[in-house]
Amino acid sequence: MLGLVRAPECLFVRCRAGKAKDQRNTFSQAGYLAAAAATNALLKLNPSTIDRGATTHAFRNIKTFRTDIPSSAWYLARAINRNAIHSSSVAEIVNGSLVTRRSCFEAIDPDLAPF
Repeated sequence: MLGLVRAPECLFVRCRAGKAKDQRNTFSQAGYLAAAAATNALLKLNPSTIDRGATTHAFRNIKTFRTDIPSSAWYLARAINRNAIHSSSVAEIVNGSLVTRRSCFEAIDPDLAPF
């Protein structure tokens, strides 16, 4: 299982495995986090019994995915409408390192009002 997923690790993987023209932004960071959460959940399953139901159950039981990237816990819940990531941080790459410009703020988005 993966431990705490940290922003510098995410940047390292994107720079090492990505192409030079690939964006190093929060969209690619979100993809990295989704892949890390999925990998962590799937590694807990018995390979001989993996099916759609077991996978869905594993994803819905992600309760403690730990990362320093979003400012709140990441989760997958049963709901018609939801937004699991409603807070964030802002960072930029400076001389090959991530520099935090704003940390842990709630999204100001009218679509999130019902949540």
